[in-house]
Amino acid sequence: MKGLHRHIVQLIIFSMFVSCNKDYNEEVIGDIFLSVIDTNYYDVPIDMFKMILSDSLERKDYLNNLQDTSYPKDKELIVGIYDKFTLPVNFGSDIQFYHDHFFQLVKKETFLIGYDDILSELIESKGITDKPPKHLNISKINKVWRFKLRSLKELEDENPDYAKKTDETVYVGTLFFSRCYFNQQKNKGIIFASFNCGNDCGSDNMLFVRRYNDKWEVIRSETLSVY
Repeated sequence: MKGLHRHIVQLIIFSMFVSCNKDYNEEVIGDIFLSVIDTNYYDVPIDMFKMILSDSLERKDYLNNLQDTSYPKDKELIVGIYDKFTLPVNFGSDIQFYHDHFFQLVKKETFLIGYDDILSELIESKGITDKPPKHLNISKINKVWRFKLRSLKELEDENPDYAKKTDETVYVGTLFFSRCYFNQQKNKGIIFASFNCGNDCGSDNMLFVRRYNDKWEVIRSETLSVY
């Protein structure tokens, strides 16, 4: 019995270790994917009352329906993703801007309580610029509706004109993500995303995310640059 008890304790400790060290990056990206793609590519008008007054789940359903009426049903929808996490300093603003602007934001907005520690770590850590980029496992990103995710490098190697529309495919755009910077409880985070949907179409954004009902959602999006 003592041996069994020791074995159970070891399993519990191991489970806690795995949970604490779980890499949530691809899970976050999968859950917020539709928010990042947003409506830049859609060609139908948006009902702003639904966007503003609805809760997050109703907004997501609305965007899903909007997509369903906007994209051709007979074509494959390709999204290219850079398969390494991009450093935050490459998303349109420098460290000083984050410090000057966003510390004021998280102090002012009550629903952003708890994000100041994440922001402090992000700004003060030399890893923001010095760490080599980590591989982003595209195969682990799911819940992306009808979009087919492809490595940007693979697309470029296959065909330099990968973004050109064909009879079978529509190239929706290119995505870049930073890794997500979490709080200790791993239920809040800050992630940077860039979506380029063509000439003069796209933006870099800083996203405040939280885990709610076992899903990650964007509670605030700050635009860093538009192009």
